[in-house]
Amino acid sequence: VRKIQRWFRCRRNQDKPSILTKFCESILYFYYMMELSLYLSLVFSQFIDIKRKDFLIMFIHHFIAVGLISFSYINNMVRVGSLILCLHDASDVLLEVAKLANYAKYQQLCDAAFILFSVVFIVTRLGIFPIWILNTTLFESWEIIGPYQSWWLFNGLLLLLQVLHIIWSYFILRIASKALEQGKSIRYNVTSYKSSSHYAIIMNNTPYHKEL
Repeated sequence: VRKIQRWFRCRRNQDKPSILTKFCESILYFYYMMELSLYLSLVFSQFIDIKRKDFLIMFIHHFIAVGLISFSYINNMVRVGSLILCLHDASDVLLEVAKLANYAKYQQLCDAAFILFSVVFIVTRLGIFPIWILNTTLFESWEIIGPYQSWWLFNGLLLLLQVLHIIWSYFILRIASKALEQGKSIRYNVTSYKSSSHYAIIMNNTPYHKEL
């Protein structure tokens, strides 16, 4: 009897998550809540902020972000959701560095950060995101578990997000190409990438506005 009780006790303890697993789950939870609160605040603040030409694009982006974060958490897709969030945050950090350098009037650091941001943005959102993330969610998941009702919604939002990536990458490349053509350093004032994504580019002391 004791052996049987010991076996059931050991079997029960095997199903308990380890301390490391609990820690990782708590980190992901707070990460998800911070990202969700950020995009929810942007959805509402966008209506009281100065309306720009990219208002509709940014509203769609924020709506997709809130939908994907909420949907992935509810459907226990935290792993792929955290990968997508980290992939997008990688380039945003460099953009914030460029903004700080611009406000501090460190022009060379500003230009270098913008170039690095452009490279990371294009590599992550036109390379890693479609090749690995979309390939896994679209094709590999189809072969393993097949399509289900929420599968269409999840991948539909990801495809819309990829369309926005292509649009923004086009704007970034156009800004870089114009700067190379004139052979001048780019001095830009990024008011906010997350809230308005408004780039005021100044080339040869002439305002040049672009919406990303």
